Amino acid sequence: MPILTVRAEDETTEIFVVATDFALLGRGARRLEQDLRAGIYKVRAVSGRSEWQRVVVLRDDMVIEVPKIEFGSAAPLARTNRTHESHMAAAEQAIPPDQRGATSAPTGALSLGRGRQPSHDGSFVFMARWWTPWDDIGPKKLDDPSKGARLSTGGGRRLLSLSSSESEGRHVRSTDAGRYIAPEAAWFSGDLSKDRYAGVSLNAEPGIYTLGLSDGEGMTEQTVTILPGWRTHVFALYEPPVDDGGEAWYGPRKRLVDVSIHIARGSLSMEDDLVRLTDAARLSLADERSVATNELLKFVRGKFENPMLGLYGAHLLLLLRKKASAASIERPVEYNGSLFQEVVGNTAQLFGNDHPDIIALREIEAEAKPLTGLPMLSHSWARLLSASADAPKLIPPSLWRRTAFRSRTQPFFTWRVPQYGGDRIMYREVELIRAILDAATEWEFYNKEATGLRDRRATAAVRDDFVRDCIERFEAPRSVIDMVL
Repeated sequence: MPILTVRAEDETTEIFVVATDFALLGRGARRLEQDLRAGIYKVRAVSGRSEWQRVVVLRDDMVIEVPKIEFGSAAPLARTNRTHESHMAAAEQAIPPDQRGATSAPTGALSLGRGRQPSHDGSFVFMARWWTPWDDIGPKKLDDPSKGARLSTGGGRRLLSLSSSESEGRHVRSTDAGRYIAPEAAWFSGDLSKDRYAGVSLNAEPGIYTLGLSDGEGMTEQTVTILPGWRTHVFALYEPPVDDGGEAWYGPRKRLVDVSIHIARGSLSMEDDLVRLTDAARLSLADERSVATNELLKFVRGKFENPMLGLYGAHLLLLLRKKASAASIERPVEYNGSLFQEVVGNTAQLFGNDHPDIIALREIEAEAKPLTGLPMLSHSWARLLSASADAPKLIPPSLWRRTAFRSRTQPFFTWRVPQYGGDRIMYREVELIRAILDAATEWEFYNKEATGLRDRRATAAVRDDFVRDCIERFEAPRSVIDMVL
């Protein structure tokens, strides 16, 4: 039988071979070599959220070369399909102003403990940008894409507006944000009549922060981390909403379509293959496509240069474990427990053992201390919720209340800021109480052993099963459910 060989340039490219009756005949990561009968086949290659296809007539041995696939990203990366050269240059040139008297970067991981002297040995770059796929004539009349963006402490206390100045160029201004952020930051903007971009670069004390973004319907928030000696780069990509006729509407509303986070030693090169690999891994995790290639595992296994790749890689490995038994065609990479522990250990050296995303990746004891911050990834939050069934103090009710209105921006853990904060959160609590009590009534009706769930007369085993069911159904921690029952 002839041999079909498919080779891809991108490390995270997933390859499929499909028959004319749509049956999946083979799958691989970056490279696939398979004996097939002579015939007609379709070769599909997926990277990020884009794909490449070719129909082949196989008679003799054949080699197919798959080029780099241009997927879309919030970061203006080279060889992606939502970028401009001006955006790439601005992202690479976004450098915080020099801060006299700043301490040298320590070699240890992030410390979340109290009593640490404030220092500005971490840095942060935020860039918001528009992308419009239409060939419009004349100025696009797009306002400042960074408008409404803000940086707060991990606990949610507002520190600094990230909106740039109205004029084009780079301007250093006072931040007036207290000890967390250095006295001066550099705001930048450009392409004012095209796909406009804007942002800010600054030095800050390492720690967990909250990033707020406007999405046209209100505000969403998510956690970002600034590590000592590293620079956190956050990119937000916006598109104008489309009216009923399919035309772009350049009003005050805007659609947040993607967010990308990178952590690098300094400036971020838009040509760097590792940066592209990290974003491809982010999109794979967001879509739960758990094919991790040997090249990806090599980077997350060793001393990699983008800590976010470690978090993405660890969760991709966990997806392999979850999906291993359900695969109809053998996967090119299977879950490896020792490799997972090695990846988590390497990543913990950078983020610190007390970081919520690291805690989520490890075994959590029943007497675990309450979390003081929120994770960056939604997969981390899901694991923490599940662990709260055995560790009731892990997620305090105050953390759940703050994130009660979830916003589904995978793979990041994001939540919506309610317009009428206290009242809306109170209504959400009432809704949850009603849902839990209704579920308890249902359990009691269909299961005699569950009688007494609502008045604490049910057995501990039944109550524990019910709590676990509620955690999964309502995405609420045990501490909140225990307050109801």
